[in-house]
Amino acid sequence: MTALDLPRPAADSRSTPAGEAILAAATDLFYERGIAVTGVDLLAERAGTTKRTIYQRFGSKEGVIVAYLRRRIHSWQLHLLAELDASPPLPAPLAAATVFEEARRWTRDPARGCSFQIAWAEVGVRPGPAAELLREQKAWMRALFSGIAGEAELGAVLHQLYEGALVTTAATGDAEEMTRAKVMAQTLLRTRRAAPDDLH
Repeated sequence: MTALDLPRPAADSRSTPAGEAILAAATDLFYERGIAVTGVDLLAERAGTTKRTIYQRFGSKEGVIVAYLRRRIHSWQLHLLAELDASPPLPAPLAAATVFEEARRWTRDPARGCSFQIAWAEVGVRPGPAAELLREQKAWMRALFSGIAGEAELGAVLHQLYEGALVTTAATGDAEEMTRAKVMAQTLLRTRRAAPDDLH
């Protein structure tokens, strides 16, 4: 499995210095405090700018949320693809293990959990571009696991293991939840690959 076989992330777009400062503030505040409770006043204060500048750059708080999610998703996808793009290609169990391990490292605070899960809990229930971005991210991850597994059915199971581990990590604060899910994913891949030989 190489990164060239996987779905590629959409190109990222850079903002103005003020816009970058606002996105940096949003990245910290949305993760640490939550999206709903982070107001534009606090965003402006943390970014060292004004509410007017935020509205000029992003149109609304919703615009900041969308830009934040797009940036976060892009960074995660590029990071993950870089880790998977090995030569020679990683065998499926090792590729799956890499995804789980990188997710564990990517989560800054196990007690808070994955930034995408946090965002989904707050904006996924309402229609709009933010929720659509998160759905696209989940579809991207499922396609990635299907590519690793070599089939959609097993890829869906691996994706369910991954998503479940993210939720359980946040609920328990135990980063080892991801490790346990990683081991199960590797077992499933090895078992599925060994199954045809067992029939002879």
